[in-house]
Amino acid sequence: SVSQIIRSGKFFTGSTVVSSSGHNYVRLWTDAQFKATFGRNYDGAKDYVGIMNGAGKDNGANPYCASHWYGDGVYAYFDRSFSGPIRLNYLVILAP
Repeated sequence: SVSQIIRSGKFFTGSTVVSSSGHNYVRLWTDAQFKATFGRNYDGAKDYVGIMNGAGKDNGANPYCASHWYGDGVYAYFDRSFSGPIRLNYLVILAP
């Protein structure tokens, strides 16, 4: 059963190219960039950022989650460290 259904909110989809220099994470947006792009600050209690590899298997790294670090931005995390660029497709849901 569904405990809560959100009937309104904002949904954004897009694609971005980010680079890593030997880490298993990359920053997608600083807090300021997130607000400028999506119209408000990220709210960890109700917002969602989903990611997927938009580059196929170009570098072998597979994203598994996105997470917000307050004061620093939204990061994508991968199953392994890698170097170079990767295209990520994203879904951002801002709940009311």
